[in-house]
Parts: sequence; C-alpha cells; structure tokens
Amino acid sequence: MTAYTNSVRAQSNFLTGCADCQGLAGQSQIDCSQGQTTCQNMLDGAENLIANFQATLAAFAAPDSLSAKDTRLQQDLAQADSALIAMNAAVSTGDQAAFKAAQTSLGQGLAAVSRDAPAI
Repeated sequence: MTAYTNSVRAQSNFLTGCADCQGLAGQSQIDCSQGQTTCQNMLDGAENLIANFQATLAAFAAPDSLSAKDTRLQQDLAQADSALIAMNAAVSTGDQAAFKAAQTSLGQGLAAVSRDAPAI
C-alpha cells in the first residue's frame, strides 16, 4: 500500500507543478493558430506527465481498500488524456473553438485528479 500511495502522491505533485498543464487547462486565451510549435510543446509535456501517471497506476496496483478511489483517479486521468488528444487534433487543424472546448474538459479532468490524489 505504501508504494502505491507514495507513487500516486509523487505523480500528483509532478502534475500539480506542471506550469504548461495549468496554462493549458486554465482560462487563458491560448491561441494555437499562431504559435503551433509552442502549443505542441506544451501539449507534449502535459501528455507525457499524464502518461507517466497512468503508467505508475498500472505498475503499482491499488490495494483493495483503495480500489474505488483508484478507479475514480484513473477515470479522471483518462478524461484529461482525452482532452489533450482533442486539443492536439484541434491544433493540427487550426480549430480554435474545438481547442477551447477541449481546454475546458482538460481543466475539469485535472481539477478532479487534484481532488482524487490527496484522498489516496
């Protein structure tokens, strides 16, 4: 249980400390139609952190006593991951409206993860 809990907390700290993640998820007026390289770098960094968090959860199985909380955390990480995928697609097509919609979803997913992790 300790390895699982410590891993979740460490990954949560990495995600919370990710300035690009917070920028992408925030209400900022990010316009990726002009700065696609910058946006792509931000998206890549956030995707790597989410993927690492998901891999950590797969590597350290949650104890039975935390399985419901682990499931919720994994679902919220999946929401954030799906939002990042949608944001990437929007950047590649120059669709700012789709980017903003996915940005809202990312914000919701990351907020949920930040509530989930401390409960573990």
